[in-house]
Amino acid sequence: MRRCCHVGIAIALLVAPSPVWAQAVEPAGLCFKGRPLPRCRSFLITELGVRYRLNAPDVLHRTGMTWDVGWMSNRSESLALGGTVFFGVQTSALRTVGLKPRLRLWLDEALSVEVSAGVAYPVRDPLASPAFNAAFTGDVGLNLSDVFQLSGGFEIQKLAEGGTDVAWYGGGKGGSYVALVATLLLGIAGIAWAMAW
Repeated sequence: MRRCCHVGIAIALLVAPSPVWAQAVEPAGLCFKGRPLPRCRSFLITELGVRYRLNAPDVLHRTGMTWDVGWMSNRSESLALGGTVFFGVQTSALRTVGLKPRLRLWLDEALSVEVSAGVAYPVRDPLASPAFNAAFTGDVGLNLSDVFQLSGGFEIQKLAEGGTDVAWYGGGKGGSYVALVATLLLGIAGIAWAMAW
């Protein structure tokens, strides 16, 4: 009889729910797709974006693409800090690279506000006409699950001929897996286009 009781107690302990403290999930060290604490300690940033200049003086320089790659660390359940390296294409003659420190405010598990600012350096094309100077650049975005981000930004640049150009942009970004797939498809399209010539 005692043996039956001991076996019954052992089985009950095995199938009984664990205490709440034992169920606490250990945060992942590094996540590919961003999530707040306690899900992720840090995460990668991979974004591919399209932007439209709202105040361009001519139609040729209105649209462009951006790629951002970086890392962020969750400092609390509502704040992450980090930075990205970015590459931008505005026209065939205007390409930029740069660094942007970034702040993310988690509104909930899936929604966050992004704020970043940094310096964009021109990649000079020897065949391009005017020389472009480095620009101060910044972005603000509303990010949904690191999949889509609605964003706006600006660039302030001293012109080679004198004066200052202030550009305002609006657009969107695809993140994580969306950015990887879109970049792969663009690469395949670029190779196919180059082979056609």
